[in-house]
Amino acid sequence: MLNVIDFLGKAFTAEEDGSFIRTTIEGDEGHGLYSHHIEARNGLWQMNLDGNGVVQTIFLQVDPKSSLPFGLEAGMAPRDVLARFGIPDKKGDEQVNKLLGKYGPWMRFDREAMSIHVEFHADSHLLKQITIMLPEVAP
Repeated sequence: MLNVIDFLGKAFTAEEDGSFIRTTIEGDEGHGLYSHHIEARNGLWQMNLDGNGVVQTIFLQVDPKSSLPFGLEAGMAPRDVLARFGIPDKKGDEQVNKLLGKYGPWMRFDREAMSIHVEFHADSHLLKQITIMLPEVAP
């Protein structure tokens, strides 16, 4: 099994082995132009690569069966994440967007080598998704 966190900031050169799908994206998704998108067939992780094939962003879907980095676990609430990481560098409250609907609160923790964005489910406020990105692509 791939440890996708190890790929952040490095060229992704793995050959397709049936565990992931590689697609080409020719547009700007708000965080820069990506030429490749890599996604696990089981849907638990995705990666965006720049034009040189370097992994810039990793998305991890929280699932009770999945292994999460940084000591995070499915079922964690914001207070649990705060206890692990301390005060966030940025954060947002639960919101309702006309196009996107209701989405939960989030926190971002900026570190020297990466930014860690933690998103929670609306209503339950339990861990939903973890996004790890290079500092230079963090919004």
